[in-house]
Amino acid sequence: MGKLKNKILVFAFTFIVLFSTVCMASTVPGDNARTTEGEAVTTSLNEENATSNEASSNTDGANESSNETTGESTNETTIYTSDYFAAGQNYTLDKLVDGNSFAMGDNVTVTGQINGDLFVMGNTVTIDENAIIYNNLFVLAKELIVNGTVYNLYSLSADLTIGESAIIYRDMASYSNKISLAGRVQRDVSVITNELTFPDTSRTLVYGNFNYTSANEATIPDGIIKGDVNYQKIDTTVDTSTLVLNYVIRFVATAIFALVVVLFLIFFTPKAVDRAKYNLIERPFATTGVGILGIVLIPFIAILLMTLSVTLPLALTLAVVYGVLVALATSFFAIAIAKYLVNKFKLEKKWQLALFTVITALVMYALTIIPAVGGYAKIFFVVVGFGVVLSTIFSKKFEKVNKPDATKNTEKNNVAEKVEKTSSEKKSSKKENKSEKKAEKKSNNKEKDK
Repeated sequence: MGKLKNKILVFAFTFIVLFSTVCMASTVPGDNARTTEGEAVTTSLNEENATSNEASSNTDGANESSNETTGESTNETTIYTSDYFAAGQNYTLDKLVDGNSFAMGDNVTVTGQINGDLFVMGNTVTIDENAIIYNNLFVLAKELIVNGTVYNLYSLSADLTIGESAIIYRDMASYSNKISLAGRVQRDVSVITNELTFPDTSRTLVYGNFNYTSANEATIPDGIIKGDVNYQKIDTTVDTSTLVLNYVIRFVATAIFALVVVLFLIFFTPKAVDRAKYNLIERPFATTGVGILGIVLIPFIAILLMTLSVTLPLALTLAVVYGVLVALATSFFAIAIAKYLVNKFKLEKKWQLALFTVITALVMYALTIIPAVGGYAKIFFVVVGFGVVLSTIFSKKFEKVNKPDATKNTEKNNVAEKVEKTSSEKKSSKKENKSEKKAEKKSNNKEKDK
């Protein structure tokens, strides 16, 4: 078990070293950036607005002087010259960040300026009309509302609304159930949606090509799309042969993966198989509890670590390890059941354990594809199997855990030895008695002859 722990620690340390050199996001500093990372400085946001207003203004000198006066205002804001991390129930990102930003919450509203990429995850995400994202915007949300300025938009949401004040300077790629497009996209749009709506207007909204995939073709007003409109229909028909082929492929993949895992354990850590069986069969409730806690707490810890730039590589490493353990969960569940069965039928060969593992894994997969109950079966196998994995790796050595059984076996052996000794002693005493009787008979016969 110690060797297995050392292997895991070496693996995690290697990931930390590798990711630490590439995971820290960086962007080209802006005009107001400082070379020292993490340094917070103050400056006037309106100076840039005043300069842009002076360059684009065709009004009289009175307006120019008012813009200059605005530029000299004392409205100061803090510039974050490194990556920014934020989380909260209802969070408003109103900072000026000269780097990448990461935000998460139930309701996230962006009103500030981001000079790098912005990654947002939340229930409702709103990009305010005053917000400016100079690079890419990546969003995972139930509802996404964009009213501000974005360089590129990549989103996955249930509902997506591009407001009239929104400007996407380059491309937009989104997957959403409902999409309402009223803002401007300077280049191409690629969307997958069930419902697509446009405003009743003749002004151009998309200056490039409009590519969309949907079950039904949308009604697009004339003049809204400047480029080509490419429609691809979602095929809702079910091909029986393809469906059967997919199931066969999944069955084969499940069998191969389970076989690889069990062979690795048999040849490299054979005691892990016994521990897996013990944790599932002998203490199922404790193992299930460990699985539930692990499934819930590990992602939570990883998210907390992501809030600090120093621990971001560790968080990514933890996320990768978590994914690997979840992938191994069902296989460990199958291995534990298979080990119990081979012990029950007194099968001791390695190939028999591998065969029972593959059969058990296939039966488990068959249960997961049953309608109505398959989802619950899959959750059960993953959660309990995750507990088996964690208990197998981090529990005490199997010999120590199994110490009461070992003492019982030694006691039985001692009793058997005592019984054998007593029986042998009885046999020897019987032989001695017989020899003594024979000697007495001989002596008596001799006396009679005399």
